[in-house]
Amino acid sequence: MSVPVPEYLSDFSNLTKLGLSYCGLYGTFPTKILQIPILKHLDVSWNPLLQGSVPEFPRINSLKQLVLSSTNLSGNLPRSIGNLHQLEELDLSSCRFTTCLEGPLSNSFFELKSLVVLDLSFNRFNASIQLEAFWKLENLTNLDLSYNKIDLEDNNSTLLPAKIARLRLASCNLRNFPIQGNQSRYAIAFSCSPYQQSVSVLDLHSNMLNGSIPILPNSVYLDYSNNSFASMIPADIGNSLGLAVFFSASENCFSGNIPYSICQALNLQGLDLSHNNLNGAIPSCLFKLSSFLVILNLGGNKIQGQIPGNFTYDCVLQTFDLNGKCLKDSESL
Repeated sequence: MSVPVPEYLSDFSNLTKLGLSYCGLYGTFPTKILQIPILKHLDVSWNPLLQGSVPEFPRINSLKQLVLSSTNLSGNLPRSIGNLHQLEELDLSSCRFTTCLEGPLSNSFFELKSLVVLDLSFNRFNASIQLEAFWKLENLTNLDLSYNKIDLEDNNSTLLPAKIARLRLASCNLRNFPIQGNQSRYAIAFSCSPYQQSVSVLDLHSNMLNGSIPILPNSVYLDYSNNSFASMIPADIGNSLGLAVFFSASENCFSGNIPYSICQALNLQGLDLSHNNLNGAIPSCLFKLSSFLVILNLGGNKIQGQIPGNFTYDCVLQTFDLNGKCLKDSESL
């Protein structure tokens, strides 16, 4: 069923929470709803036919959650967005916003000191901006700027805040990444406090990063694909992927062998090392992970060796891509 958003909702002066996600809404969103002084939570996500823009925000407001993702809302964000001092979650992903994040708006935008979650991905936001500008949002734990027209700049000396748990910066023209101290041969230290950094999700794919691959021992999701990393994969990388469920380093320039330590990553469900310059044999232990490895993509390399005649009886592989390289079935030998 598809329905327009009822205009009369803006007359509910005592409304504090409005959830209308997946409701098949269409037409123009009544902007007066966002001006209800005591409204705290608004979620109209996943209504792709819902149109409109974001209005000016009054100085007196109570908004803590604003989720407009996967709608057809568009236009510029008003400078009065800085009035949302209590806002903890702002999700504008997969819309059609075109705002420039530089200039006067940035002064208002970075006044949202209560923000914990900020998702601006898949829009038309544009800016050439320092990554560290977002660290002014001192309570931020989740940041997603992927797939906009943003050139992220970093002078390679800023620190990643200890609170950051999910960081998605895909296709942000990122050339450097914030580090602390000296960069070792195979790792970048991300911790900026006495406590170990816990970045559970790190998505840096489709940027211009090079050098050695960053290693984050507590990450669950790591995507470094489509960059310019050109080192060897660290021999002990498996020791740092103990919690990882997904790891991708495809479409880079990695060379050398696939380390046997990768088999120590016993939580991996997706492994993609395709389209590099890897050579040598596939670690035989990898095939023993097929009881929980759903995706194994090693295609587009120079690897060779044997494929075992039998996988584990409880094999769950759904994607198995070796791209026709010099491999043999062990039973044919």
